[in-house]
Amino acid sequence: MRFLDLPAAQGRQVDRFDSVGVTALGLVRTTYSVTTLRVQAGGLIGRHAATQPQLLVIIAGRGWTSGDDGARVAIEAGQAVFFSRPVRNTRPAPTPVSPR
Repeated sequence: MRFLDLPAAQGRQVDRFDSVGVTALGLVRTTYSVTTLRVQAGGLIGRHAATQPQLLVIIAGRGWTSGDDGARVAIEAGQAVFFSRPVRNTRPAPTPVSPR
């Protein structure tokens, strides 16, 4: 068993793909990777091509996401969406989105 701290003050600012208000903290990198993202209110995870399967789990807040077709789908705390690769996706956050 391994416990991981998720301090809000740590991580790196993400501006790739025109992302705004996003902080990333990498937790695990082996044959897979686990990264937490904190998205400020009004922030945006820019549209990008997933290079590996991605699981977006909303712990707090709400926003929307989109896949290849660009259609917006609302998502909020308590929901998750799985992106298989390759898919281009976008995830903005009208309210803060963060892990606990």
